[in-house]
Amino acid sequence: MRARSISTLLAGLGALGACATPAGPGAASAPPALSIAPPAGSLVAATPAAGRAAAQGARASRCVLPPPAAVPPESPASVAGRCRPPSAEAKAPVRARLLRAFEREHDGSRVDVWFGCDRLGPEVDEIVFERGSGHGGSLELWRLRRAREGRPRYELLGLGAQAYHVRPGEPAAQAFRGEVDAGRVEAALPSVRAALVALPREIEAPPPPGYLIRGMRYVTSSNDVHVSVELRDAAGARLERSFTGYGGSSGQEEHLPMSIAGEALSAIVDGAGAEAASVDEEARAFFAGRLRRAAASEPYWWVGERLALLAASFGSAAALGPLLSMARAPAGDASVERSRGLALDALAALSGWDARRGEGGVRRPDGQAAEAYAEACGPPGGAAGGAAGATKLFVF
Repeated sequence: MRARSISTLLAGLGALGACATPAGPGAASAPPALSIAPPAGSLVAATPAAGRAAAQGARASRCVLPPPAAVPPESPASVAGRCRPPSAEAKAPVRARLLRAFEREHDGSRVDVWFGCDRLGPEVDEIVFERGSGHGGSLELWRLRRAREGRPRYELLGLGAQAYHVRPGEPAAQAFRGEVDAGRVEAALPSVRAALVALPREIEAPPPPGYLIRGMRYVTSSNDVHVSVELRDAAGARLERSFTGYGGSSGQEEHLPMSIAGEALSAIVDGAGAEAASVDEEARAFFAGRLRRAAASEPYWWVGERLALLAASFGSAAALGPLLSMARAPAGDASVERSRGLALDALAALSGWDARRGEGGVRRPDGQAAEAYAEACGPPGGAAGGAAGATKLFVF
């Protein structure tokens, strides 16, 4: 079945509109089990020390995690070399759209658009595009990678999650695959690259004689979106930019350029006719890379929640650290508690063991379940915070 098209609406101020996440029949294969078994009963009985000792013994024989999905090392954000500003042909339509959409907040001001440096080579080998709607419950991760053989084309891989609007029998997360002619992608890239280095700005006029300030205004929006674009050239250098938040006059220097880039890439992925696909090692490695980047940058709260939802379907041992961090986070607001539940859901799905169920099926508190996972398959001394030199656990 073909993936449903996700319409990205450029509304009002040009903010990227809410996205309905692609859904389809459960074509994805079940994640491979992490071969985690619950540790001995003493984990939650007797003393904490005894529980840790039992878990340590259990880890050697029962918590056998497969190696994390292979994730390529990070490449530099830029490379030494001359600045390559966008061409006049690429800048003109981007500038025109930004000037039309920009809402001036000060009377008598004017708007200008500045373009920075694009240091990528002429050919883009890979595009990573993330989009989502906070109120719409969606998050999608897309990758377009130039094919090395056959006709000129980009191979498309997508991972989508829907937190709110899932029909009975449909998965909350799904993988998609397709292909896009290279010519179509390359035709869109000049405007995308120009938008990624564009900065619209308002230049205020001095107040008239006898006045301290001029009149001011602002515009707000309830459209809560996430748009992130990362381009890589053949040398591995990156050009990237992202925006997460609400459209409106506040922050329009960021969300307006990203709405242009997001609209162009949405047209490509929505028109690709991507098909629901099974979850393979490549999909897990792609997700592991995006999770690693997100953990390092502390994403917006609802983006972190959606990543935890995706982890249940696309996670691997590489997701263990971020998931344990979410599951073991100190008590907090509603998002912290939702993230904790989603992380425990993901750990249960990946391991085949729901640590929230104790002996006889009795419900175990989430905090105890999180510690059980940390003891069984976390770094040595998990409940005590890990041994010296243990892998850092990231907190969303």
